[in-house]
Amino acid sequence: MIDVAAERDAWLVDHPERPLSIGGRRWGVIEIPATEPLSPDAPVDPGADAAPEMLLLLPGSLGRADILWRVMSRLAGPVPMRSVTYPATPDMLVWCDDLLRMLDRAKVERAAVFGVSLGGYLAQHFAGRYPDRVSRLMVGSTVASVEALARTPPYSGDPSRTSMTLVREGFGRGLQDWAVRHPGQADVVAMLLAETRGRIPARQMRARLMALRHAPPAPSRPLPSARVSVIETLDDPVIAAADREGLRASLRPGTVYRFLEGGHHAFIIRPDLYAAAMAEGLGLAPPGRGPWGVGALRVR
Repeated sequence: MIDVAAERDAWLVDHPERPLSIGGRRWGVIEIPATEPLSPDAPVDPGADAAPEMLLLLPGSLGRADILWRVMSRLAGPVPMRSVTYPATPDMLVWCDDLLRMLDRAKVERAAVFGVSLGGYLAQHFAGRYPDRVSRLMVGSTVASVEALARTPPYSGDPSRTSMTLVREGFGRGLQDWAVRHPGQADVVAMLLAETRGRIPARQMRARLMALRHAPPAPSRPLPSARVSVIETLDDPVIAAADREGLRASLRPGTVYRFLEGGHHAFIIRPDLYAAAMAEGLGLAPPGRGPWGVGALRVR
């Protein structure tokens, strides 16, 4: 059976990451073009007369643009997608401005934005900063305030001073604890550990931690509830129950997709259900017809 890293690498052959310079900062992007028309039954963005022009995907701390390959492969079709790798600049608001310039270059007026973990926090800031450029907002495994992360290594402490050895050890402890409890996911843990050990360069990793640790609080209710959805996981070892509640209180999402299990990386571990939730939340599939059912809170 092929392991997840080999599966990702095989996918990368056809979907390579390319560099993109914005304001002198080096981003990475993976672009998936649209390959089929949007279903006539698919919902459109409230207040708009068209489906999303693009899906903008923002990964977490432990991932390059390709970390979302499993959900991207399942969502490929009616709407072009762009996933990013962050630059070595430790400023989340600069990232927001760069993402805006990225949309401008692509001549995209409004994108559906998905972010997970670090990317979920960035997505909230982007939507709050440029609400007229976001058709829908969906975030997963994230928080509304980085104060919640101050107690969690490697986010605790001063990331500008912490050695990369300690950063890697901080990520490693959490991942190895997860592997002990879920031995069947050893290949997922090994892949994520490889991200910390050099696949994400040290400067980029430090910039991610600094950008997140020193970011301002996420804006409350950046978009109307009908255009906001949240994915959360009850056994997430990084995002505590109180932090999940705080996120819901801040965003007031119209729909919450709740995994009973899947950890912090349910998009890798349970990709079919995750992609189904994303398709509904981002306006690519009619709500209520897939595996998640109906209601403001949907549990699987």
